[in-house]
Amino acid sequence: MSKVLTILTLISLTVLLAVLAYYFRDTILGLATQPNRLRPLPHVAAERAVANGEAAVAEIINTADDEDLPSEDDLIPLALAHLPVVEGLSRDENGILVGSLALDTPRMLIGAFDVINVRSEPDVDAPVVTTIGLGQVAVAARVVDGWYDVNVLPGMFNGFIRSDLLIDYSDTTSYFAEPLIWRGAHGQASLVDVRTIIPDIEYYIIFATPDNFTGQTLYVRDVPMLQEGTAAKLKEAQDAFKAEGFRIKLYDAYRPASVSGILYDLIQDTRYIARAGSSTHNRAAAVDITLVDEQGNEVEMPSKMHTFDQTAHRDSTQMSETARKNMDYMTRMMQQCGFTTINYEWWHFNDADRQNYLPMDIPIRDFLFYATDSP
Repeated sequence: MSKVLTILTLISLTVLLAVLAYYFRDTILGLATQPNRLRPLPHVAAERAVANGEAAVAEIINTADDEDLPSEDDLIPLALAHLPVVEGLSRDENGILVGSLALDTPRMLIGAFDVINVRSEPDVDAPVVTTIGLGQVAVAARVVDGWYDVNVLPGMFNGFIRSDLLIDYSDTTSYFAEPLIWRGAHGQASLVDVRTIIPDIEYYIIFATPDNFTGQTLYVRDVPMLQEGTAAKLKEAQDAFKAEGFRIKLYDAYRPASVSGILYDLIQDTRYIARAGSSTHNRAAAVDITLVDEQGNEVEMPSKMHTFDQTAHRDSTQMSETARKNMDYMTRMMQQCGFTTINYEWWHFNDADRQNYLPMDIPIRDFLFYATDSP
């Protein structure tokens, strides 16, 4: 009898531990799953590795909060000669426009610093809506008390940026993310901006816009980051496709683990969205892609991007023969270049070497950018 009670007790404890592990999974992983925990990353960061089954999850410990964002007055003033001329308004000695004015036509401006606050009102004490970085585009419609009223692209964030922090957009200059190299006890990361490896890649980073299944902008900027090895494989695939009249169109690459948590909370179906820290996107070793022809038109595929139902499955009987042919062709080429597939999403490809990399939760806003002459 005592043996039976012991066995029942052990079973009960096992079930209890499993339930607790599920509900406190984010704490166990050390990964945020709520948008208000997407904080700026300190440049001097600490590392912690936490066991997670067969893998280890690397967390970049993030101690900053909203108060740690640089205020407008912390930024080194730009020379007046670098600031845009706005007809009808003058600038004070600090370069800030004096007064208010509705602009005749919307004006394309770009961020002149690594981190610039976009505020809800034209005031340094107003709440921060989001941030923009060096070279990021903001379209201004008017000036209000020395602040530009802007729409930040491509995420369509609306807010105010002080007028001494933006300069005129120029199509002769391009901005790319600096490589991020990190080594830890349990793995490594060597992230690169895909556009520096594959300059002619077509990309539409869908979670950097509200044009995705959540209806929300989840990345502050449309920068496609991948592990250097994964990007090299993608370039090999791009070259193979180009030889036959096609190019890759990239919809998603690196995805912070906390964003995966947000997506999973909406879908709650691991066939389509992995939990925070469990997605190969968190390792910067997966891509969501389709193909375009020489005119830039997307070829027919089984479903629209991120359609989470049977029509997106590789074995779906609902796709046309053309869609199946295109899917199989893309799959074959990607597999030849070192990628693997999953059945439930025709667009998703994993780097076959993904286990070499650890999940990350580095917010998109924390990548630094540099300027270079446009080709």
